[in-house]
Amino acid sequence: MRTLLKVENLSVEARANKSSIKLVDNISFSLKEGECLGILGESGSGKSMTCKAIMGLLDKNFHIEGSAVYEDSDLLKKNSEEMRKLRGKEIAMVLQNPMTCFDPLYPIGYQMAETFAEHLNLSQEEIRKKYGYSEEDFLAIFGGNMGKPQKLENILSLAEKCLELPDVKFIFVGNGSERERLKKIAIDKRLKNIRFVDQLPREDYEKFTSTCNIGLVSLDERFTVPNFPSKTTDYFKLSLPILASLDKCSAADYGKFLEEEAKGGIFAEAGNVEDLYKKFLTLYNSKDLRKQLGNNGREYYEKYLGVDKAYKTIMNIIKKD
Repeated sequence: MRTLLKVENLSVEARANKSSIKLVDNISFSLKEGECLGILGESGSGKSMTCKAIMGLLDKNFHIEGSAVYEDSDLLKKNSEEMRKLRGKEIAMVLQNPMTCFDPLYPIGYQMAETFAEHLNLSQEEIRKKYGYSEEDFLAIFGGNMGKPQKLENILSLAEKCLELPDVKFIFVGNGSERERLKKIAIDKRLKNIRFVDQLPREDYEKFTSTCNIGLVSLDERFTVPNFPSKTTDYFKLSLPILASLDKCSAADYGKFLEEEAKGGIFAEAGNVEDLYKKFLTLYNSKDLRKQLGNNGREYYEKYLGVDKAYKTIMNIIKKD
């Protein structure tokens, strides 16, 4: 029987504040096709840590050495995007604590279906067709509340500049106090590249959003306090690059986070339509840049914004108190 997985000299070290502790020390084993391998050890001996290291589920605070060869390829040398394509399709891990495995805000069935959708390559063309769009369309989506704080006139002005690009379409999904007024402005300006869609069920919204090219964020330039738009998490989760129109205060905070920390998008100052259009064209003309920003956002989501990370953060705060 052929060897499916061969782990050699695997070591895992946790590093923080110039100190370190070895959690797994020089482990080696192999798994052949058709075999079932049991790893025994007391609590805290490194069983889960070994599996998480092989699966690429440890963050930058852990240093990993050795090799884990699967199908003639070393898993420990693969980047996060390469591992994401393997996890759930060819290799999987059932974690011990279900509270940290599933997001309590969504039905378990939906979360399991999400894994299948990720790997079964459900047709983007079919999803777009359902909403009246084609594969050739360049879709920019705003999903969420349409109120005064968002000042979506900034996005309408961008859409007006984009009328010269016939493949560009803007979609506004959701409700809010300004929705009808915005629709009237779009009609009065004959912005045929804009469409307003009623609030969608969560599953449908994520399926459609995942087929779009960029996610939009907009804030009123009159804001004087920092703001972190919640839709950022959705866009990151769906590997969607972000184009944001931000007030000066949010630009110094959220904008810096977006471009320098997460590296999942770009922004322009709210009210500066020319600069917003310039940034839009940067994304429109570079598929590689969109892919890189989308991947960066997804990686940041997995490391810091997933439900397991939120759970650990909350529990640490509770324990301190």
